[in-house]
Amino acid sequence: MWVSCLLALLLLADLLEAQRAGLRLTDEARRNVRKRVTTMIRERLGRRSKEVCYDLLGCFPVDGPLLKKGPQDPKDLDTRFYLYKRGKESEGISYTDGRESLVSSHFDTAKPTKFIIHGFKGSSKDISARIVVEQLLNLEDSNVILLDWAKGAQGPSYRLSAANTQLVGKQLELILLDMISLGTSPSQIHIIGFSLGAHIAGYAGRSLSQRGIKLGRITGLDPASPLFRESFTSLPALSKEDAAFVDVIHTDGSILLTEGFGLLRALGHVDFFPNGGQDQPGCEYVFASVLVSHLEGTVNSSTICNHARGFQLFMESVTSKQDGCQFRSFPCISREHFRSGACFPSKCEINSTDGSCGIMGYNADLGLARGPLYMVTREERPFCGDQLQSIVVLSKNGLKPRSNILLSAKVEDDTTSFELRNEPRDPFQGYVYRGLSASMYGLYNSQLSNVTVTLVLRYAPRMIGEIIVAEYVRIANLDGDFWSYCGKPVIFETNDEFGVTTVNLTYKSC
Repeated sequence: MWVSCLLALLLLADLLEAQRAGLRLTDEARRNVRKRVTTMIRERLGRRSKEVCYDLLGCFPVDGPLLKKGPQDPKDLDTRFYLYKRGKESEGISYTDGRESLVSSHFDTAKPTKFIIHGFKGSSKDISARIVVEQLLNLEDSNVILLDWAKGAQGPSYRLSAANTQLVGKQLELILLDMISLGTSPSQIHIIGFSLGAHIAGYAGRSLSQRGIKLGRITGLDPASPLFRESFTSLPALSKEDAAFVDVIHTDGSILLTEGFGLLRALGHVDFFPNGGQDQPGCEYVFASVLVSHLEGTVNSSTICNHARGFQLFMESVTSKQDGCQFRSFPCISREHFRSGACFPSKCEINSTDGSCGIMGYNADLGLARGPLYMVTREERPFCGDQLQSIVVLSKNGLKPRSNILLSAKVEDDTTSFELRNEPRDPFQGYVYRGLSASMYGLYNSQLSNVTVTLVLRYAPRMIGEIIVAEYVRIANLDGDFWSYCGKPVIFETNDEFGVTTVNLTYKSC
């Protein structure tokens, strides 16, 4: 501390000595010296009080052993804002030029404004970000802005990038204030942030709220978990207080730090948990790799598959408007109940006024449902499909399998697979198994008359003569359609390893 103060005093002494000697210092030279002295003292005092301070942006806390240091210098971050308009080349805008670049650009205060913010290791040059920009402009004549903080997001450690979110959030706040001062309505502003980008959006929205300004909407795409969890107080996470409407998509939620990159707890006015918010279909289980990534700040396609799915699902909701498929979602009391298939509704109507059906993605603000919502997706693009529930009832007089039931439903050339879990036994119904899956969109509709279903289970007979009998099989969609079998009980053909049977379901037969 004393070294920096001594240097500051020496600079002041040099300035006074030059004045006494009659040397003519320009106004700019005097300002530069004073600025250097002020900066040195502020930085040292900031460190002493666990803060780091920068001109224009103010001071930022350096909290706790997990964070260790504050955000990098803005000059090193080199944050950029790129404005995109229909039929125009991209334009750079800045918060440091007194609104000059904003005024001289094609920014239109009368049009809606949408920001896209990448996450850790990301960049505005990512192809997926450019695709979303193009599709947003196709949907609506608006101002679309890519916030590029690539130099701050590269690390080398995740911890440093997380600390940088505070400063980038402040930079975003300043450019938002410039836009609002020119006439942009805060209610027309929608910020879309992926991973760490979600917390940047939250920081800006929170700061504006403290000024009495409420942004229209923030969409968080699998907001990052490390250093933003409730158990740590290093950094504040995105919350529903940060905008008039906050919607969040959770795809890599983690209860433990080592399980995933995303937050599993509800953060917004509406939180969507596709496939339960964890373990997305089509992604590998990568517990060990996620642990290494957290520690070293490394990522690859396997470790971020679940995490990246949040952005991919939102992108699909923007780009797949033509086929009519929407990510309909429904409430459930817990992830466990959802996964068991127990919360699947008889209908999910987007226009319902009782808040029983929501829409995940771009049109989330059109739905009335609030709180945690769930839905099923396919394992590959297009992820949106016909969401289905399957129920199998085995006879109470037969053997109870010692495994889940695998169900394959075939319609035309499409096969949809389910894994059905057993519920507590109902002495009057028998053994009930339920499961969820999603098929190609449009296959399961009221025009479909028959579905061929194959049931497979692992089987090891305990006694000669023991059998497994299926009494009832049903598949239902979210439109009130269902296909079922309730004819003569079907006995599984078995060997030492498997039990198999096939039944034909008919439309609303029982």
